[in-house]
Amino acid sequence: MTILETLQTDHRQVKVLLETILSTNDAKKRGDLFKQFRTELTAHSRVEEMVLYRRMEKSEEGKDDALEGAVEHEIVDRLMEDLSRSRKRRLR
Repeated sequence: MTILETLQTDHRQVKVLLETILSTNDAKKRGDLFKQFRTELTAHSRVEEMVLYRRMEKSEEGKDDALEGAVEHEIVDRLMEDLSRSRKRRLR
């Protein structure tokens, strides 16, 4: 399996996990699934940045897409942190 195929598989798995979170009514289960989602999404993002984006940055055609992807990951990281903080506040 190529790195691109692996990343595409990760995308599908994270999407399925998110759909499961959204369809779950049990708060504890949803919280546990969210932790798993955040862990998997973060790991995926770091690998994508280290492997794919670094290669893309080396070509003129890929620079803009690599930058866009890095910015998107930064936004997702912030959103994940906000969601985590929000959840912790609700549990107090």
